[in-house]
Amino acid sequence: MEDSLKKFEQFMVLEGRSAYTIRQYLHAAKKFLKFLGSRKLDEDVMTEYLAHLHDTENLSWRSVAAHLQAVRKFNAVILRVKLQYELIPRPRRSESFNPTVLTKSQVYEIIEAPKEAQHKVMLNLGYEALLRVGELCFMKTSMVNFKEKNVRVIAEKKGSTVEVPLSTELTTRIANYLKESHPKEYLFEGIRHNPYPPSHFSARIFTPLVKSLDIDCRYHDFARHSRITHLIQDGIDLVTVSKLARHRSISTTMLYITLVGQDLRKKLEEAGILE
Repeated sequence: MEDSLKKFEQFMVLEGRSAYTIRQYLHAAKKFLKFLGSRKLDEDVMTEYLAHLHDTENLSWRSVAAHLQAVRKFNAVILRVKLQYELIPRPRRSESFNPTVLTKSQVYEIIEAPKEAQHKVMLNLGYEALLRVGELCFMKTSMVNFKEKNVRVIAEKKGSTVEVPLSTELTTRIANYLKESHPKEYLFEGIRHNPYPPSHFSARIFTPLVKSLDIDCRYHDFARHSRITHLIQDGIDLVTVSKLARHRSISTTMLYITLVGQDLRKKLEEAGILE
């Protein structure tokens, strides 16, 4: 398994794929190989795998479609099994945009809930800097500028660098964390000074935490969808929000206007203005 994954990684590097795409495709390929085991790959096994992702692992159809795309690439490059993909159901990506958006009080409740200082800082930084879980876990100590109170983020999907301003409170919290933990290269270390594994943080830290607080959300809802919505609600212009979020296009940022509009209507109805 390791040899095939290494060859797949090398192929994607030579193709010029981003670090984010490589990590996602390798994760999908590894998961698929574990499911496949010693069975022969055919259309029925692939269909069974997609059903497993949705029914057993509770992945959205959008995520299942992304896995299928990665596995098709892995098969074409490494396994080279000829499959009739027209016989394999292709999950449709939903066109609707209706993410879970938390209230600010829920966000602060999540940030302050962990007992470990490391997890508290990770959540605080993830939300303020709108970090994807990979961006958060692979953040290096050298990316934090205490003098300017900002953090340098290398956007996973764009590959560009953006300096995201941090609050004084968070900057102080990070400084105190560094004094206590003394990480070497990566801001949040896992085993043997390696970066904190993104899948471990999402599945074993964040998910159990929000469940204990009776809050139904994913990390992406917390750090991205909620933060972007809150910035727009606070009157930050869309161009600035788009830059902070590292969106490829401002049209992506504009999708959040509908969420803010729903919130405004709710407030007007509560005030009795729309009766």
